[in-house]
Amino acid sequence: MSEDDVSIYFEAEDEPIYFEPAADVQEKNTESCVEETPVPLQTRYSKKKALLELRGKVENAILSEYILEEDKNGKQSGKVEENLRELTLWNIPLLPSKGHEGTDVILMKFLKARDLKAIEAFNMLQKALKWRRRLKIDKILDEDFGPDLENAGYIDSRDKKGHPVCYIAHGISGWKDIHKHKERSSVKVQKRVAFLRWNIKFMEKCIQHIDFRPDGAKSVFRVVDLYHAPANAIKELRFFFRRILIVFGENYPGIVFRYVFINVPLWIFAYYIIQLRRLSQKAKNKFLFVKSQKVTKTLLKFISPENLPVQYGGLKREVDDDFSSLDKVFQLKVKANAMRTIQIPVDKAGVTVVWDLTVVNHEVHYQEEFIPNDECSYRILVQKEHKMKSVRNSFHIREPGKIVLSVENHTIKKKKIFYRYTIKPTSTNFTL
Repeated sequence: MSEDDVSIYFEAEDEPIYFEPAADVQEKNTESCVEETPVPLQTRYSKKKALLELRGKVENAILSEYILEEDKNGKQSGKVEENLRELTLWNIPLLPSKGHEGTDVILMKFLKARDLKAIEAFNMLQKALKWRRRLKIDKILDEDFGPDLENAGYIDSRDKKGHPVCYIAHGISGWKDIHKHKERSSVKVQKRVAFLRWNIKFMEKCIQHIDFRPDGAKSVFRVVDLYHAPANAIKELRFFFRRILIVFGENYPGIVFRYVFINVPLWIFAYYIIQLRRLSQKAKNKFLFVKSQKVTKTLLKFISPENLPVQYGGLKREVDDDFSSLDKVFQLKVKANAMRTIQIPVDKAGVTVVWDLTVVNHEVHYQEEFIPNDECSYRILVQKEHKMKSVRNSFHIREPGKIVLSVENHTIKKKKIFYRYTIKPTSTNFTL
């Protein structure tokens, strides 16, 4: 990699960071995928006027062939063997006259990032297109950065508003050893560039799950797990935090709905709070930092329990033959120093009951038993009392009765529990 290639990733350290403000956090569950709230008529008129102006500039720039590069005469420089009328961004045509419904959605993202100023939005779009061409972003999905980085991120289901949820687990990525190298060593530079470029690749993968229709969820929900962040890598974290936000802010406006950093150590939490003072209040609304004790409670505000991975306190497993996101999830609240029971009635024999249960933060005392309808039959203790936070179990029913799950809260705080169950015409007992 030449010095010119490397400089692409380290230039413009003092550039401002722009964000499209995220909406306020809402506790209630909503199935709506519409991101925008009703706005005053004057604001809608301003948006429409700015959009029409930007559409005209983009149309003229593409047809005049100066959208990507300009020479002194304002014409396309160099030999570009492509039809600019077919120019796309995130697989959406940019030529407004093509009439694609996603074109206005993308143009509006750039307008919002520049406060509805069409000229500045056009310059931002043009700069982003040049950046993509220079770094060959359209081919980045074919690059392989090794197992450490490739396994560091994954996309899993959607949040309550329909945004694709993108998880990044820094504990298993190779960047955590970068700080061990000397400041200007070639190995350190190569690792920095690889990590930044992998983040761009992962963003492109997330964008493939976005719905760019006018009424769709047009951005992603990004969860960053800092559980294994090295304590002596604060300098590298500062570098990556700023560089990645500049790259995303300048070239992916409005693509990230919200950043949620979970399992944040105290030293990182304090550092980020200081750094965020430099941002506007609208930009701060995009960031949320969560300590390990409140990860499940916080994520459940945005993600339904059936769509939240089990490692974060939800009910979703990577491979699950028993449940799907369509299965109904029930909620149970247990008061302080109280006990509640969950009863699963089974009116026929020869079936297997499978249940799934998780506690929001902390543990409870938990017990499982089968109580037959026939008073002459014996009760069966399926699972003796023990402390737990999450459990999945099953029981083969040989006679009509009911499964009783007892949950006892010995703390002074109210507990919230999510559970679901299904009845299958199969046998075989198992415990996970």
